[in-house]
Amino acid sequence: MAYQYCQQRFNFWLEDRPFSSINDSLLFDICSDQWGHSSYTTTRKSYLHGTEWLPRFFSNSTCYEYDELRYLLSIKPDSRDIFRFIKTIEETHPNANQKNNTICLLEQEMMCLLLYKKPFKHLTHNAYIPLILESTTDITPLEQWKQHYSNTSDCNDLMDRTKICKSTIFHYQSEPFFELIENGTLPFPTISKFWSVTGKHQRTSIPKTQLNDLKQLGTMAIDPDSQSLTLATRCTLNNAILFTRIFRTPFFSCFTFSFLLEHNRKTPVSNNKTLVNTHFSKADEHVDINIIQQGKTQLIISMQFNLDSPWLLQSVFDYLKQ
Repeated sequence: MAYQYCQQRFNFWLEDRPFSSINDSLLFDICSDQWGHSSYTTTRKSYLHGTEWLPRFFSNSTCYEYDELRYLLSIKPDSRDIFRFIKTIEETHPNANQKNNTICLLEQEMMCLLLYKKPFKHLTHNAYIPLILESTTDITPLEQWKQHYSNTSDCNDLMDRTKICKSTIFHYQSEPFFELIENGTLPFPTISKFWSVTGKHQRTSIPKTQLNDLKQLGTMAIDPDSQSLTLATRCTLNNAILFTRIFRTPFFSCFTFSFLLEHNRKTPVSNNKTLVNTHFSKADEHVDINIIQQGKTQLIISMQFNLDSPWLLQSVFDYLKQ
């Protein structure tokens, strides 16, 4: 469009008001809606869109590196299985361009090949059983979820695998978990938040060596009323390293940490204060110091659970105490 016509269209959006007097973010949302043709009235006399709506012969091909295709197909970087896939492309799409370990093809055509290709043999043996929720009238999605976890081998062999592997898996989706969902005690927003902050689909596990280190670190207790955990430990650099290694991980993102240094009056507090501020706590975490007349110096670490679910907190506590 000519500059003059663009200026007229822009003034129409502004309704003859100065640009500084309007919500500029909202204005550009409206512009985007009109350019995207969300309404017939903006489509009838305008054709301001990208090339994605045009016929295929106007679209440009995308070049894919072999390493990129290996990643998308979940095959090893040094595997030659990729050439079987390339051969399939050559047979079905003679117009595909190849050069320097890349192949050029329309994005839509490559997407179809990736989605509907026959899986490689090495992927079928260890493939994870997908959870497919079909629309039926005689079974609810929750029942299908429960059925899935009871049928999958990952769930059935969980206890056997945790005994022999080097890490202990945190598995909270158990029978009591589903019972709490059914009776409304454990709402889905809480589950969703917990799932989101603890790694989402990534399996949560702590090495057994770190669980042993946690036992040596100090005594851990749970307070169901305040929904928090406490850990009493000696204020040493070695314990600070162990604490960081165990607790500064995504799994503990659902906790807020605070620190109370109970320090005996007979020894200087400056060294331990520096140690707590430098190696234990972060800049946004609360640190208190309490000078005591008798008793050993110790650091009490409070971990406030950020979700309203005593059952989930108890599950985490039981997992850490095993």
